[in-house]
Amino acid sequence: MVRYTLSTTFIAILAALTGTISQKALAQENENDLTINQAIELMLYNNSIIQQAQKGVEIAQAEKQKLNSTWYPLITAGGTYMHFSNDIEAKESVKELLEPFKEALPEMDAIAQQLGPAISQLFPGADIAGIASKLAGVTFSFPLLDKNVATIDGSVVWTLFAGGKRVYANRIGKSLVMSSVQIQDAVEQSQTMLLIERYYMCKLAKKIVGVQQQNFASMQKFYNNAKKMMDAGMINKAEMLVAKVACQEAERELESALNNDTTTTQALIAMLYSNSEKETMGDTYYNMECSSPFFICSAIPSKEQFKMLVDENNPQLQLVGHQKEIVQNRFKIARSGYMPDIALFGKQNIYSHNIPRNLSPRSVVGAGFVWNIFDGLHREKSMQASKKEEEMLDLSYEELQKELHLLSDKLYSQLSDAKNNLQTINASIELAGELVKIQQKSFNEGMATSLDVINAHTTFAKTNIAAAMAYFQYDIALSALLAISGNSGKFLEYMENAQMVLE
Repeated sequence: MVRYTLSTTFIAILAALTGTISQKALAQENENDLTINQAIELMLYNNSIIQQAQKGVEIAQAEKQKLNSTWYPLITAGGTYMHFSNDIEAKESVKELLEPFKEALPEMDAIAQQLGPAISQLFPGADIAGIASKLAGVTFSFPLLDKNVATIDGSVVWTLFAGGKRVYANRIGKSLVMSSVQIQDAVEQSQTMLLIERYYMCKLAKKIVGVQQQNFASMQKFYNNAKKMMDAGMINKAEMLVAKVACQEAERELESALNNDTTTTQALIAMLYSNSEKETMGDTYYNMECSSPFFICSAIPSKEQFKMLVDENNPQLQLVGHQKEIVQNRFKIARSGYMPDIALFGKQNIYSHNIPRNLSPRSVVGAGFVWNIFDGLHREKSMQASKKEEEMLDLSYEELQKELHLLSDKLYSQLSDAKNNLQTINASIELAGELVKIQQKSFNEGMATSLDVINAHTTFAKTNIAAAMAYFQYDIALSALLAISGNSGKFLEYMENAQMVLE
């Protein structure tokens, strides 16, 4: 493994200019080091967007269980209280009761004539005919229900056959869960990619701060030397003013780098900690150091292999696939509407008030079916809509796949460009370092101007920053490429197997 440290050559030059460098400071371990692995763990634990996606999975699981509930019987209980305006009763007249006996009247008349003298002896003075006439006008009343009644009943309905609706609904439930899992995966992949970008952006910002600090220190030293040389008559005032302007410019660039460092640090912290944790930390997180290195790993899949991984693992493509499964099962549910629903049912009275058993049985069991013969073409239109939606999803899948392939090619090109650029930049750093030594020595001997020295330092600082930028572009492109191929977790593996590292 080739390890290239950005500031080593620059520090050596600065030591030659300013004297000694504190080895104790360089060897001191930073207690605020944060590795990329630790950052990912914090993000997965605290990130509210990922937590929302996890809740989405739980909601989908609950929806699946709700759809599965149709396999079980429906048990209900209900009660009713009713107050009628009057009691409910049955009325019957004696005349109507005697109607069946009309055919036997001739025989009864003969019997009555024969029994007449005997009845007169038993009941002297009785008017038999009058009594019979009066009885014919009498009406009897039989009470059935009181005007205040109440009942509590329990019922059971168990669907035995629904034309396959429950089977397809169960499949939709599974697809809903898988869709929510893919959404969660897509969120985790995108948030991991964003975290890696912010992590290395923060590291890059701190790297630039270090370069600018060293550049500013060298410019201050150069300006102080220029003033001494002017006082000694070795250079004119114009040369000294050029050094002064360069020192001020280096100070402004350092200030800009510090502001950018603060901004990138805040962006990284926002993904790692909750608001309460950030309040507890205060301003201490400004001292955080991103200790994981920039790296370049050559042992990555080829461009075509990445495309295959995109087709196999991309969460968005898989999500479209699960949505298509849901639409297909909705079509089957609509088609099953042509079949009848068959169910068993039962009812049991738990409590009744003023309701006699002979009028309302306490237990009822049976079976029944419902068959929709015509529903206004609802089934046909539902199937037609499902077919159109499936066609739309097919088109979306093709378009998304094409866009992801183009993005994969673009990111892979960025990887190659960053790797190729780094080879050129590394050679330029060595040359720029030698140029700084030569120009500084020439200036001290009066053979070079202040501008020559400043340009040499500026070039050296820019090449160091360019090297860090090349590493940054490679790592960000790699994380994005892994995210769209559904393999963000392999980023740490590639970092461990890196061939080139920038601390």
